[in-house]
Formats: sequence, C-alpha cells, structure tokens
Amino acid sequence: MCEESGRENPDSEYTWVVDPLDGTVNFSRGIPHFCTSIALKRGGEYLLGVVRDPVRDETFSAMTGAGSFLNGNPIKKRGIDTLGQAIVGGGFFHEGAIEKGIEIFSRLVPRVKKLRFFGAAAIDLCYLAADRINGYMNFSTNEWDIAAASLIASLAGARIEIRKKAGKVDIIAADPKIFDEIKAVTGL
Repeated sequence: MCEESGRENPDSEYTWVVDPLDGTVNFSRGIPHFCTSIALKRGGEYLLGVVRDPVRDETFSAMTGAGSFLNGNPIKKRGIDTLGQAIVGGGFFHEGAIEKGIEIFSRLVPRVKKLRFFGAAAIDLCYLAADRINGYMNFSTNEWDIAAASLIASLAGARIEIRKKAGKVDIIAADPKIFDEIKAVTGL
C-alpha cells in the first residue's frame, strides 16, 4: 500500500506500507523537512518501520521485539511531566480537519509551551520518539503517512491512539504522563 496506489493485496498476510516522499509540499518548495517511510504489517499489526531523513542524515527504525533506533542507536523516551512543558506538533490540513484543528488550537495553545507544524507526519512522530517534541496529533491523514513512525514512537515509549475512518486515520500520540491530558484538551 502506498501513496501512489493506495491499495492493499487482500490475498497477502503481509503488507508493505510505503510513502516514498512524506512532506511532498515541503520538498517541492525547498523546505528541508521530508522523508521516506516504509513499514511492514501483518494483519493490522506493524512489525517494522524505517523513516529516512536524507537532509539530516538520520534513519529512524523499529522492529517489534527489538525497540526503536536512531542511526542504529537505541532510543527511549524520557518524556516530560506536565502539559505546560510540552512542545506539541500536528497536522490538520486535509478535508474537514482544518475546522477541527482551529477548535483544538484554541484549547491547546494556552496550555502548552509551544506548537509546531513541520509538514511531514513521519518525521514529526520520529521527533516524538526522540524527545524532540512531546505530543503529536493529525486528523484525516493517510495510513502511509504514520505507519512506520507510529511503530517507532510506540516502541520508544510514546502512547499512541489511532482511529481509522472512511479510509483515513486520526492519530494522537504523546509522552505517557501527558497523553490523557492532551487527549482531554483536544476532545478526542
């Protein structure tokens, strides 16, 4: 399944989920925040994931049972204790999500340290895994945008909730100690 085809083979037990260029708009405008993302899933469970950021020469990877890695070195979230310390990233740019995003902004901005919207879901979730940000949410995105990176963040210690609806996914992910509060503030 990939952005170009959007299909899964229903006869296969395994599915490769590929986004050859996550952050296409950034790439097309010369903004150096884009990546390639590849995941393997069996049924509905992700088994491995790789996100390659060629600009920063960083490769994030994870495999069920082995953990998460940045350039081959293990990563594990330290996290923060309060929402007021949090840098939260996100994306609300697909159909119907902008209105939801504006509503969430109004509740979230006064409670967090900073909001950041970088424009490449896979790298953003890897930044959560590596403690560069503390929370992430995206609404009405595609599975290939978050497949590999959600496994990387989860195995690094982030809490993640993914909801599938009408061929799209909503995701909320955060440091464990602030996950419930972010979820409550966002109304998800």
